[in-house]
Amino acid sequence: LIRRDRADEAIQVLRKPTVPSSLWYKASPKLFLLEPHEMVDAWMIADKLLDPIKLLPSLLKVSDKGKASVHSEEAVRYLQFCINRMRNTDCR
Repeated sequence: LIRRDRADEAIQVLRKPTVPSSLWYKASPKLFLLEPHEMVDAWMIADKLLDPIKLLPSLLKVSDKGKASVHSEEAVRYLQFCINRMRNTDCR
């Protein structure tokens, strides 16, 4: 689905409870580039099923400078969620 630019559908597949976290980490960089807001929403819904440290590479991938502000805003939104809601203080 990602290769066919059907990011919304791919995100819906990830939200299924049977999907392993390894698939989230594999798909997240591309999906974050295509649909940053929806991807962050999905990460927030998954909550503690995902390790925020393993999602950092996704947050750092921004290819188009015109979209950089949207991606940056969404990255900050997720990091704030990790700190404030998940009480994550891991700084490895």
